Amino acid sequence: MNEVKYDQPAAEYHAFPALNKSSIEQILRCPLEYRLNCDMGPAEPTASMAFGTLVHSMILEPDTVESLYHVMSQPATTKAGKAEKAEALEQGKTIVSASDYERAQAMQRNVFTHKAGSFLVGRLPGKSEVSMYWDLETEDGRTRQCKARADRIAQINGKQIIIDLKTHAGSVSLPEIERTIMKYGYHRQSGWYQEGYAKCFPDIPFGGFYFVFTSTTAPYLCTVVKIDDEASAIGYGDCLRAERTLAECEESGVWPSYADEIVEVGLPPWAYKQAMEDNGIVRY
Repeated sequence: MNEVKYDQPAAEYHAFPALNKSSIEQILRCPLEYRLNCDMGPAEPTASMAFGTLVHSMILEPDTVESLYHVMSQPATTKAGKAEKAEALEQGKTIVSASDYERAQAMQRNVFTHKAGSFLVGRLPGKSEVSMYWDLETEDGRTRQCKARADRIAQINGKQIIIDLKTHAGSVSLPEIERTIMKYGYHRQSGWYQEGYAKCFPDIPFGGFYFVFTSTTAPYLCTVVKIDDEASAIGYGDCLRAERTLAECEESGVWPSYADEIVEVGLPPWAYKQAMEDNGIVRY
């Protein structure tokens, strides 16, 4: 099944059982963790995740913010605040504090005034929250249902590009972004989404995968990067390795943990170097 769904509710997308970027990261990290998380079902969003959702709405779908969110004007602990909160919840709105809303507004302003950021998310025609579903045909003849949800797919010069918005705690300098891409597997996301795009939009040329990084800390700077083909290829190779690991676990019924035997551990390499510098310790 190769299918594109526009304006699909996020809950409906997340409920559909298929291999996606999040599950790939869990499988690569620890297959047992992946299986147990599947058994437990979706986790409640953390405060940082909820804030990220607010920022996504303000930048990618600003026209929806007023109908989705209520900014508290009274302290939530007061009688007036409790009544205000209850009324907003009854209307189906998500509660957000004034401080978080102002911070999200600052991030929105900086993206919309950033040369590349404003071009990608403000001036190119396109659609946000695009769900892609496709069948992965493996070399040994298996079929795996896969999915991905693009923050935005935009049109430029007869091609389509995928834009992903990332909120980042701290600096959005290029060296920091490179470390972040590696740490969180964003190159795998690029490779995975490009495979989904190729299956779901076979007749529309692809123009690249772009990340818009916006810092969650003042002064809320924005940096835009394009993932190169080599990084995406390495990332997609990791995705295929995760799928093979998943198939092996499903067939054998064995789901390895981080370590199933006793393992002797020490300190990170940098700690030994620091100890030698601080204390004159020599290791042989």
